[in-house]
Amino acid sequence: MTAGPFEDIPRSRWPSVLDSFLCQHRGCPMSLEVTREQHTSVEAHELCLEALSTDLRNLRPRQISFALIEAPSGRLIHSISSPLHVRLSRTPGRADETLEIESQGGLRTRLSSSTTALPERFDPISVEELVDL
Repeated sequence: MTAGPFEDIPRSRWPSVLDSFLCQHRGCPMSLEVTREQHTSVEAHELCLEALSTDLRNLRPRQISFALIEAPSGRLIHSISSPLHVRLSRTPGRADETLEIESQGGLRTRLSSSTTALPERFDPISVEELVDL
């Protein structure tokens, strides 16, 4: 997956950025890549995002987890322990495209949208409101 450029997200904004990413992409096909040193493996391709959560202790994230649904009834849960960095790339239209989480030891996990989020998923103005403008 090619993504970028990435914006480094301050820790204080992690929960809101993760919530926004989930709102934009829940039910959408996603790909999951994990990179350790120079080796990248594709852990999932075209699985739908179901959930994203953060385990916070004293405002220090201990773990970030997300669940992807695999038809017809499977579920892949992926967790990143001791996250150090959360980065986000966006499309030219400013929709969230790829979430990158780096943990201690340099392990990088990328969750990327296989489709572009519809504008009404991230724009506070609905399509109906635009017609009335």
